[in-house]
Amino acid sequence: MFEGLVDVLGASNPELAAQIERLRLDNKDRIPGHMLFIPKELGDAARKLGIVTKDWTNKDYVRALEGLGNLAGRYAVLRKDNRYKKAGGLVVVGASAQLPDDLAPCIILDASVPLRQSYKHWERRTGKVEFLPAVDVCYSRLSLHWWSTGANKSTLVKEVDRANVLSVVASTINAKAEERWLVVHPKEVSGCSITDEIKVSLNQDNVEFLHWGRHLGRNDHREIKNVIIIGCLHYGQSGYEALYAASTDRLDMPGYEDGLADGEFAHHVYQAACRSNLRNIHEGVAGDATIYLIAPNKGKRRALLEEAFPACSINDWHPLPPKLTSKEQTFMEVVRRLFADGRQQVTTKEVREECGGSNSDYLSKLWQREAVKDFLQEEGLERRGNRLIRKVGRTAP
Repeated sequence: MFEGLVDVLGASNPELAAQIERLRLDNKDRIPGHMLFIPKELGDAARKLGIVTKDWTNKDYVRALEGLGNLAGRYAVLRKDNRYKKAGGLVVVGASAQLPDDLAPCIILDASVPLRQSYKHWERRTGKVEFLPAVDVCYSRLSLHWWSTGANKSTLVKEVDRANVLSVVASTINAKAEERWLVVHPKEVSGCSITDEIKVSLNQDNVEFLHWGRHLGRNDHREIKNVIIIGCLHYGQSGYEALYAASTDRLDMPGYEDGLADGEFAHHVYQAACRSNLRNIHEGVAGDATIYLIAPNKGKRRALLEEAFPACSINDWHPLPPKLTSKEQTFMEVVRRLFADGRQQVTTKEVREECGGSNSDYLSKLWQREAVKDFLQEEGLERRGNRLIRKVGRTAP
């Protein structure tokens, strides 16, 4: 929560430090779901100090002060977030005061409205949100290539995974070296500059970079027809709960709301892609563009991108062989070993037992995986009932 903040404030801000100290909870209350009230009088001091401490090295302290200022006078709830293990894996989640009723009428221009659940929650809560007709745009000249693999900071912090992803980015750009490119990427990962690591492998300098957070409302790249999107702007579980609280004015988000997270994913991909030549709309048709997306394809993400880009072409992209699961790897090692002595067939029961499976269901889903199908094809093997058989005319590799 606010671990270390009281010590940092120290003698320079004793009153604020004392107020924050009073928020400290007993161990029995340090559990997800515990409600706490942030005193209103803490707000102004925390907000002012948060502004003047923007240059603090530890940005978690700055965010904590800003959060206290925004939550002052309101209830918040403890939620689990493993990104903050030093604070016991707990964060404070809540929302600042709702927009005043006298703000209306107010027109919000956001092309992502149909994709984002937050507007729908807002409308259901207040009954005062009216959705205007959207402009119909055809994206038939958009080709989106989707590599379904992790590329957020949690993946890129791993040196091997980062090298794999960024080498694909560089080789994709180098394949069309004469054309202009835009790369949308995480700002930095554990002190490593994504842009610097990509540039080392490029054969040209006609590549522009835009980190997440600067991908909204910009017109600088509207002539570029090739875009690579690395990962997405991911809020984390506590971030989505905060968004839910802001749009519903409730702290009881029902589990992990995939619709909210998938909608935000589609919103950010849509906005990043539309920095490109897609902005040049003529007679209702967006300009031609090729988008390369590196992010997991899960949940309702594909359906939402098809909604965001009507008539576009979405293609699976496999620049690298998919990473094997431990179960797939064990299966392949066992099968190779069983056929290594020249055998022409083995039973699936034998394979299962050698893999450590306890019942017949152990291999049922494994047979359907593309990696396993490709492996059997490469090894010259086929499954017939409860046996694996080497195809006629094939010998062990």
